[in-house]
Amino acid sequence: MISGRYVWLGPGMLSIFKGLANLLVNRVWEMTGDERFVAINGFFEHIDLIAGYILAALAAEQEYGRRQAG
Repeated sequence: MISGRYVWLGPGMLSIFKGLANLLVNRVWEMTGDERFVAINGFFEHIDLIAGYILAALAAEQEYGRRQAG
């Protein structure tokens, strides 16, 4: 487990990995019809996860700053 100052590293690395995998695997721009609809839902579902990872990293960094200040 990573704790303390570098707690943002875990969510940050997951965000980068998930973003790259999403772009490489879900090639929604090449699809049509129902296949595209299903793939685009998965694409945006992963974008939501990335946003959640980023929010978790920001919250952890803010909490670390609060602990250091007080």
